[in-house]
Amino acid sequence: MRRRVLVLLTSLLALARVGLAVVALIVPTSPVSLGNCARVRHGMTEAEAIAILGRPGPLDEYTVFLLDYEPGDELRQWIGPDGTLIVTLDEEGRVGRRRFSADQLADDSLLGRIRFRLGW
Repeated sequence: MRRRVLVLLTSLLALARVGLAVVALIVPTSPVSLGNCARVRHGMTEAEAIAILGRPGPLDEYTVFLLDYEPGDELRQWIGPDGTLIVTLDEEGRVGRRRFSADQLADDSLLGRIRFRLGW
């Protein structure tokens, strides 16, 4: 009897691990990260940056104060669970400055991160 319980508990634990591994592989991770910020290089086109980061989101008022930019530059912003990436584009549509800020998450709780990953 004791052995059956042990085998059952071990099987349930193994099944739970497999389930967590599948969920970790299926749930997409955000391309907005410090590592991908480093991949966006000065002089890249906007299309090249979008290929790395996906489509940019709308700008918020706080964004304007995070990065020095020239009067003719355009700003692009990407928001992810790890933070926000802001990029300037010059008149030719090429990347000028970029900045990753890890302190801009609206909801940094576990539930907020799950909602972000699921797109809710």
